[in-house]
Amino acid sequence: MTNRDRRIAAHGRQVKALELRLAGCSYEQIASQLGYAGRSGAYKAVETALRQTLREPAEALRTISLERLDRVTLAIWRAANAGDLRAIDVLLRIEARRAKLLGLDAPAKLSFSLEEINAEIDRLEAAVKAREEGL
Repeated sequence: MTNRDRRIAAHGRQVKALELRLAGCSYEQIASQLGYAGRSGAYKAVETALRQTLREPAEALRTISLERLDRVTLAIWRAANAGDLRAIDVLLRIEARRAKLLGLDAPAKLSFSLEEINAEIDRLEAAVKAREEGL
């Protein structure tokens, strides 16, 4: 087997490791299924596959999470569409998670009065003073 063949085989194994992780397998399960010596080998394979996609790690994990949400949505879509209230509830929770993950929800607006802010500052200053006196 040439060096090129070994690299191609390693890449294929890394892609399989990433697919298994996407499916929800633990690193131990991935190692067992693909013949890695341990969980660290499986972890490295998944990380390498993610890096090869040229994405930031957070973006890659977001993509994996979105793919999982898509798969679960497909699994319950018919039941929800048929009016199954439990499936509808699950679908709404999936969509809420998707919106949060993608930042689709409008940010919560916070409103504080000047009196509330001053009261909180006073409370914090008192707590700091009490702590300093206790030391």
